[in-house]
Amino acid sequence: MLLKEDFKRVRLTKTVHLTFNILLTLILVIGFNILASTHYFRKDLTKNRFYSLSPETLAYIQKLNKPVQIFITIPPESSQPDTSEIFFMVSQLINEYEHASRFNPNAKITVEYIDPYRQMQRARQIATEFGVQKDNSIIIKSEDNYRQITANELFKTKKGSIEEFKGEQVFTSAILNVTGSQKEKIYFTKGHGEMRINDVDPLRGLSEINHLLKTYNIDTAQIDLSQISEIPLDANLIIIASPQTPLLPEEVEQLRRFLLDRNGRLLAFLDPIQPHGLDDLLYEWGILADNRLIIDSHNNSKTHTGDLVLRNFTNHTITNFLEDYQLSVQAGLTRPIRPNIASPLDPRRTVIPLIFSSPTSWAKHSQQIATKIDFDSTKDLQGPLPVATLAQRSVNSQLEINIRGGRMIVFGNSSFIANNRINALGNRMMFQNTVNWAIDLNDLLNIPPKKLKKFQISLSQNDLLCIALGMLTIPGSFACIGLFIFAIRRR
Repeated sequence: MLLKEDFKRVRLTKTVHLTFNILLTLILVIGFNILASTHYFRKDLTKNRFYSLSPETLAYIQKLNKPVQIFITIPPESSQPDTSEIFFMVSQLINEYEHASRFNPNAKITVEYIDPYRQMQRARQIATEFGVQKDNSIIIKSEDNYRQITANELFKTKKGSIEEFKGEQVFTSAILNVTGSQKEKIYFTKGHGEMRINDVDPLRGLSEINHLLKTYNIDTAQIDLSQISEIPLDANLIIIASPQTPLLPEEVEQLRRFLLDRNGRLLAFLDPIQPHGLDDLLYEWGILADNRLIIDSHNNSKTHTGDLVLRNFTNHTITNFLEDYQLSVQAGLTRPIRPNIASPLDPRRTVIPLIFSSPTSWAKHSQQIATKIDFDSTKDLQGPLPVATLAQRSVNSQLEINIRGGRMIVFGNSSFIANNRINALGNRMMFQNTVNWAIDLNDLLNIPPKKLKKFQISLSQNDLLCIALGMLTIPGSFACIGLFIFAIRRR
């Protein structure tokens, strides 16, 4: 009887000890989790600190005084490997923004991932609220301001392959843009029959362009230069879209002062035949808008409706993406816009043709079109011919630092930004890149892009066999030892 009672006592003691050990283990695990959640250490072990935010970005995040919401509509799983890679890089970087904002209680950065294929209802809500027309977009919002970022803005490509990741520069710029008290502002001129930003007409309306600029958190307005004495101080860019009558000399003088005195930016879309009154201003900036019409008889260089298909680009920030991905610009009637070799030399000025017509094209003077449309080697200009040209000036400061001055970009066509063509081929991307470059939308921050390096290992069947044998050697050895010991103990 005593033996039975002793056995019960020992069993109870063991049970109590086991329960006590389990409780201690649970307390230890919970304590470690609480400690880890409040005190933890993060370190980027990548060679070039690929996933670390720059000190500049961290300083901006700590100074934010408004909360920021980030919506990501890139699907985490996709049949396209590029999309999955983009999601991985974006999500890793965005997590760093969210983590860095935890030290700023007044301006938390929150992130919501929306899979457009699995969360279709939520994706439609986002598309309706922010006007998102494509997947693979990132929307950054603060209060009533928001900006849409497309995946192609995050990368620098060359010959179709991604070379650099510009995510931090673009995201930080967008956060500062939506949390700032002042937006970028673009004025469209009126009073000379120009295209209107609120017009939904397919041929002369710019409502699609206006909506696109809104998604970039850019304010737009129309301005009649003849009714004012000076361009408003909040103007970041002036756009002249297809004037039907010449601008007055006093209006041109306002634009001249805006470009020179205030380092302003001007974007002009000048249709052929139509007078514009900007010849003297263009002459000062080294640009010539020929009063000619570009004609192309080759079927590969025009659409079935007769529009020109422009696919020859200069290597420039504006056009690199179109060239790398073999996108074209579709345009209606077009005039040549060339560098003017007769304009006075200016070492501070740079003139670069952006887009060219095809080698099979030619430009005929507007007065000759009614009589003869065929190529005349004695009077016509043989292609390829520039149809868009930019000019920029640098400003030398007293400290001998080159400061970006005024910028002017002139297109010999306006129809490619009209409502009925803006979504054709690469037209939207061309306009978007032009505006971004003109107003330095993403280039004001001193945040360098991250280099992308891809490693490829080519292994033969013998190499794979050697690796497999090497990986199986140690586990196999332990397995053999274990079987040997088991066999001995069985005996």
